Amino acid sequence: MPIGVRLEPEHLAAPGGTDVDGTVVLVNEGDQPVHVRIVVSGEIAGWAQVEPADVTVPPHAEIEAELRFRLPRGAPGGIGAVPFVVRVLSDTEGEGGAVAPGSLEVTGEAELALRLLPSRIRGTLKATTKIAVDNLGDTPARAQLFVEANDADVEADPDSIIIEPHGTAFAEVTVRPRTRHFNGPTKPNEFWVRADPLGGAKLSAQGVMLQRSLVAGLLPATAAAAVAVVIAVLLIAKIVGGGGAGDNLAANGGTDTTPPPATTSTIAPPTTEAAVAPTAPGATTTTVPLKERRIAFQTKRDGNYEVYSADPDGTDPKNLTQHPGHDGEPAWSPDHTRIAFDSDRGGNFDVFVMNADGTNPVQLTTEPAPDGYPTWSPDGTRIAFISFRDGNSEIYVMNADGTNAQRLTKNLSDDSRPAWSPDGTRIAFHTDRDGNYEVYVMKADGTEPKNISNTPAADKNPAWSPNSARIAFDTTRDSTKPELYVMGADGSLPTRLTTDEDVDAWPAWSPDGAKIAFQTDRDSDLELYAISAGGGAPKRLTSSPAEDGEVAW
Repeated sequence: MPIGVRLEPEHLAAPGGTDVDGTVVLVNEGDQPVHVRIVVSGEIAGWAQVEPADVTVPPHAEIEAELRFRLPRGAPGGIGAVPFVVRVLSDTEGEGGAVAPGSLEVTGEAELALRLLPSRIRGTLKATTKIAVDNLGDTPARAQLFVEANDADVEADPDSIIIEPHGTAFAEVTVRPRTRHFNGPTKPNEFWVRADPLGGAKLSAQGVMLQRSLVAGLLPATAAAAVAVVIAVLLIAKIVGGGGAGDNLAANGGTDTTPPPATTSTIAPPTTEAAVAPTAPGATTTTVPLKERRIAFQTKRDGNYEVYSADPDGTDPKNLTQHPGHDGEPAWSPDHTRIAFDSDRGGNFDVFVMNADGTNPVQLTTEPAPDGYPTWSPDGTRIAFISFRDGNSEIYVMNADGTNAQRLTKNLSDDSRPAWSPDGTRIAFHTDRDGNYEVYVMKADGTEPKNISNTPAADKNPAWSPNSARIAFDTTRDSTKPELYVMGADGSLPTRLTTDEDVDAWPAWSPDGAKIAFQTDRDSDLELYAISAGGGAPKRLTSSPAEDGEVAW
């Protein structure tokens, strides 16, 4: 006799930012005890928690489990009931499999207004303005920002905002015309801004950048600088050699007041700046500015896998490892001065750290079993990685110098690809502990692991947004080949980014959160592309006949 299940109540309701509880009732009408696992599926499964989730139901008995939904701040209100399903999975083939449908309504509704401050901006090569989103309602709201223009590149920073009740959230918009305007009156470049509240009506506003010509915009400044240089030269000439003793006599009634020549010393020529010594792991370093940060990736363009770095647009590629072994899976330190990677140069895969220019590689792990896929803690003091030292892939953490390795996950499944949240509190990873690959999130100490993707497809390779609010990942939920998705840090509201029929995988966020780099085989071999974090047309970064993949930003 299969297990029965029902929800009490079937319909739940609560405002965003609060918890709401229900009860899962399991009924065993058979003569044998049945062990079952309770899972929640649907669009809001990432908000759900069942306690206990593993239950043995005695024969002819009912067992209750608590179902709790934790609604995030900014959960969309006013869109009606969102359906979900509670599934009961038994250990015995042919038994269980009962489902109970339910629904959750997020009460309250944000009232949003969108403004551009100002809507008309001027510039020669670029111009900036601000987006202001006002929340006139009584519940918090979350909105994704999209910007576009016909003849300009437009970016919003940040591209996702939370607007508190009766508050205003701001983002900066930068408009860069694609063509130069050399002479003539200002040239208008129209652009559009759209705010998509989660579950609410879309808002839009139009602005215009009045592009000044290079002559009008840059020439006056250049001319002013040239005039200043001429004046400075004349003054120096006057002081150094423009007046003699006769001038001094005339100016002072015939008395020569020229001071005696001062004793001078020879000024030594400028010395060449000394080379900076390679940074050792754990040493104090200077953070690399966001605009100067490069991407790192692994490539076979030299015949074997090497770690390269390049500018964010793919230009200026440099081989950092230059070793005949297999070097790959690079991970930038938080300050972008070091790179962790794995390598088999010692005969076995281990975790290494090197400077951003490839100098001073240092081996951190020395176990006979493979270690790899490193990720840094946001303070740069620790590194999480995977290890097969226990017979299967488990997630470990160690100090940044390789000491004090500690195991975080403990099961017989494949736990891999850890990603440390920028706020330092959580580690995301993928695992097949539920029979298929899912994205899990656990606390940084390994406790409270939770499945946040909850689909029968393969969900893999999680990557945190810089503000720890979202997770990018790849999934086969739409086809046999992975596509890129973004979801909330709790697994809510997954959104598809790529829509082609090829492999799109291994996402990596830009440091400003505006773009996501990834690897794809849409050009027959693996290449690197980047896409706006809000979706759109991806842009190719690398073009090599060899494989380029596993990018870090």
